[in-house]
Amino acid sequence: TAIGELRENYRTKEKSLIVCGHCIETYPSPVYLLTGLNTVIDVSGKFKSYNGMTPVQIIKEYIKTLKMSDEGIKKSIETFNKFNSNKLVPNPIKPGMECEIEHGEGENRKISNCIVEQVCWTTNKQSKKLECTVSCLVDKGMLENTGRMIHIPIVEYGTKIRIPSLERTLKSSELDRELIRMAPVGFIKPIVIEDSEYILALDGKYMYRITNDTACIVGMWKNSTLVSFMNGIESLSKSKAYKKLMNGIKYIDKHRRFMVPYGLFECNKINIS
Repeated sequence: TAIGELRENYRTKEKSLIVCGHCIETYPSPVYLLTGLNTVIDVSGKFKSYNGMTPVQIIKEYIKTLKMSDEGIKKSIETFNKFNSNKLVPNPIKPGMECEIEHGEGENRKISNCIVEQVCWTTNKQSKKLECTVSCLVDKGMLENTGRMIHIPIVEYGTKIRIPSLERTLKSSELDRELIRMAPVGFIKPIVIEDSEYILALDGKYMYRITNDTACIVGMWKNSTLVSFMNGIESLSKSKAYKKLMNGIKYIDKHRRFMVPYGLFECNKINIS
């Protein structure tokens, strides 16, 4: 995206601020929208520090454990900085994808199968943060490209908008939509499940047991499955929190690519009584 940059009007030479990257239908390039220079963009970054380390420091420490070239290290840091400054945005739901949406209220509530027409990233003028909206065409008219466009915030993924092609690969018992929640900009939140005995967290790399605000690794992803090593704590594998995670592990795996590491972002917190 060109968010945060200035665009000069070729006629008036006046400058406007780019605060939105707008991807329409299946166009290969975004269309940039402009607003006045008095519009404020939050530049504090999407990710927070963890254990006294900034996200960039954490990435550098992790890279040290890998056999990566200097060019690869540089590219990894540049890619992260682009995500953090809105120059690069995730695209988990793409134009042209088949989707199922819920719309309307009360007696007028409907579930429609449709196609994603466009995905739009805009700056919320109240929060000053970037948000993502998915648009679908429903109640199609007789003429091409006519009908009613429904705009759904991407945070409603799993509730008001779903991807049937993803869900069809799972059994109904494996489908737990409560486990996956999207942030406004399209990343999947790390998961934290708490029951009466244990607090477990899961991201795209590890499973953690949380005690006294300390995260201890008790499992890790291997291919598409979660391998647990409970360090002798058999009761953990019998807990409600662990069972809920494992029942939905195949559903979670479908979303791992977009999941934020634990500690760097707000979590999807689930309490089990």
